[in-house]
Amino acid sequence: MALVAAALVIVATVAAGCDGLIGSAPDPVPEADGGAAPKADDDTTPYDPAPSTPPTPDDGSNSAPPPEPDSVTVNVGINRGIVADYPGDACGSVASLLVIDAVAPGGTSLGHQELDCRRGGYNGFTWYDRAPGTYVATVQLFEVDSYGTRAAVTPPRVVRGDLVAGQGAVLWADFTYRDIDTAFTGNLKWQVGWVSAAQPDVEQSCGDALPAVAQQRITVRDDAGAVVDGWARGPDGFVRTDGSAPGACSSFATSDALVVTGLRWGVYTVTVEGLDTAGQVAYCERRPLFAPIGDGVIFHLVATAGACPAEEM
Repeated sequence: MALVAAALVIVATVAAGCDGLIGSAPDPVPEADGGAAPKADDDTTPYDPAPSTPPTPDDGSNSAPPPEPDSVTVNVGINRGIVADYPGDACGSVASLLVIDAVAPGGTSLGHQELDCRRGGYNGFTWYDRAPGTYVATVQLFEVDSYGTRAAVTPPRVVRGDLVAGQGAVLWADFTYRDIDTAFTGNLKWQVGWVSAAQPDVEQSCGDALPAVAQQRITVRDDAGAVVDGWARGPDGFVRTDGSAPGACSSFATSDALVVTGLRWGVYTVTVEGLDTAGQVAYCERRPLFAPIGDGVIFHLVATAGACPAEEM
């Protein structure tokens, strides 16, 4: 879908050259608290015209190489680690402009930078040959209309990090879909494998599981706990997503999935129950999944023997 040009504002305490980076780390980075970073145009702030080079385009993915010694990188994470097995979204999927006003330790201003993160997929900015100390970044996302007018779509986020001599520092400014006003839509997709008590180390298809899975029942809830009233399309037909009626069990090829289309992007809790030939629940899996923008990614669920625990509302 076409996106309105967006802007991403980073205020970072850092200096020197720059490379566009994007990022995904296995562990979410806690949001630092504290006030906003000093402004670059503050008349009381000394100015350090740090050398700068154009940022290097990344591949639009959500990964980042290890930091170089004595460098400071500010990376923007979007839905990074929102659920297991989801790497996050690149800056260019929701924003277009990265604006940076930077201040180094001691209050030295590093000036003002603006980068089009959609043109190269930039998710971050790096300063090299920096002195040890505490660096600060304030990040905010904006939309930009065809006249160049900017409108904030998130609150500002402040992060801090310490650079140790001889090492590199990465500061993560993380946003999730809850911070972004735009109601993007996409698909929720998953596969299911079945693990019986008799073979706890073997994942099976519907007919090979012991006992075999004759039907599956699906319940999908949004992040407010509301049941999604719709259908999941699978390789063997459609299944209700409100848990009201079971459908055919699905066995999956590599690219096959159960798909719920047209959902507002966000976290959904999916409960899958495998029913035996007598209609009794023999397997269960419940876990949060993420419906991203557009076609989506395929999550893999493993249903184990036993009934599902009661849902906590």
